[in-house]
Amino acid sequence: MRYEVRVIGSAGQGSILAAVVLANAAAEEGLNATQTATYGAAMRSGVSLGDVVISDEPIDFPKVFNIDTVIFQSQEAYEDMAKKGGQGDILKGVKDGALVI
Repeated sequence: MRYEVRVIGSAGQGSILAAVVLANAAAEEGLNATQTATYGAAMRSGVSLGDVVISDEPIDFPKVFNIDTVIFQSQEAYEDMAKKGGQGDILKGVKDGALVI
């Protein structure tokens, strides 16, 4: 089992912290977990992404590529991602039937 989550928010909303907490919780339950962060170029109010991979097997690649859940923490974060590459790029890597919040 491999489960991938992406948390997207504006700086200061805690998207990276949410990803860290999720990865730590999975590890506490005996699962393997990795967490990576991506920050926008803006010093303040830039978009930040927290990616988490959770697996019951060793994780050989820590980046998300087949995302099961995407969490947008604000309309602003969603719109900012839309400006950067169009609607299609926002959900690139999100698999069919994924949970988008």
